[in-house]
Amino acid sequence: VEAGEIRRQYLVLLGEDVIASGHVTMHHLRHQLEFELRSKKLLLLSQLMREDETAAVVGQPVMAFHQSLLTLSRYYLTLKGNLVVGDGPALADMLAIDPGIPAGLLARLAEIASGQRRATADEKPRLVWDFLHAVDRLTEATDKLETAP
Repeated sequence: VEAGEIRRQYLVLLGEDVIASGHVTMHHLRHQLEFELRSKKLLLLSQLMREDETAAVVGQPVMAFHQSLLTLSRYYLTLKGNLVVGDGPALADMLAIDPGIPAGLLARLAEIASGQRRATADEKPRLVWDFLHAVDRLTEATDKLETAP
C-alpha cells in the first residue's frame, strides 16, 4: 500500500527511477489490505474504548482513520480492476456500488475532517456506528477477492 502511494505521487528529480522497477503483486496487495483493515479497526476500537462516553464521540481516531479508509478503498478498487485517481466524490460513488459504503457517510466525514462543519452531538454515535460498518464491508469484500499468486 505504501509502495503504491509512493508510486502514485512521486517525481524523479535527478538520477535513476528506482521506483519504476519495483513491483507489487496483486496477491500481496490483497493480503496487505486484509492486514491493514483488521489492524486499523482493532486500533480504532481500542482507542474508542478508552475515550469517555464512547458512543457520543466521533473523536480523533475516527477522523484519522477516515483518510486511511479512503486510501485502502482505492487499493481495493485497484484489485477489482478499477483505476481511481483521487479521494473525492467519484471514489465515494464507486464505493457506494461496491462494497456498499454509503457515499453520504464519506461526504459527512470529509466535511467534518476538513472543518467545513462540526458533527452534532446527536449525529456522533451514528457516525461512529456507520463508520465501523463501512470498515467491515470493505474488509469482507477484500476477503472475497480472488487474486492470482
